[in-house]
Formats: sequence, structure tokens, C-alpha cells
Amino acid sequence: MPRPRTLSLAIAAGLLLGSAGTASATAFGRADTNHDGRVTYEETRTVMPKLKQVSFDRFDTNKDGFIEKNEWSGLDAFYTFTYMQRN
Repeated sequence: MPRPRTLSLAIAAGLLLGSAGTASATAFGRADTNHDGRVTYEETRTVMPKLKQVSFDRFDTNKDGFIEKNEWSGLDAFYTFTYMQRN
């Protein structure tokens, strides 16, 4: 489980990147395999294979079991910060 400081930094990074992250939007499109505008944990793992369920759930702010486009940028920033920036 990520530490609160790590999560806060990831959220801040997501806010700084905002919707300018076309790579993030592309990743959402690839993950949304049924094109319903939201992704399940299983769909998300196609583009974020190291993602844990607990992290997915943390960014599912309305707790409906899906990540919608408005929730994606924070999750994407968290994943990048947590898993992609390490050597």
C-alpha cells in the first residue's frame, strides 16, 4: 500500500500534467477494450500490469468499481511515479 506522501506526490504530479497527457488518454483508450468510457481493474491491467487492486480502488473515487476518464489521470500519474520511474 503506498504511503500517504507518495500518493500525494502522485496526485500532485497528475494535477500538474492535467489533461495535457496525450499518452495518458491513449492508454485509457487502449485499456477501454469495450469502449464504454470506463475501465475495470482487469482492463486497466492490460496497460498497467503491475497495478494492485488496492491502488485501483483508491483512485475509484465514486467507488463504482470502474475508473472513468476523470479518475484516470491521477491513477496514471500514480502508476508512472510508483512503477515506471524506478530503475
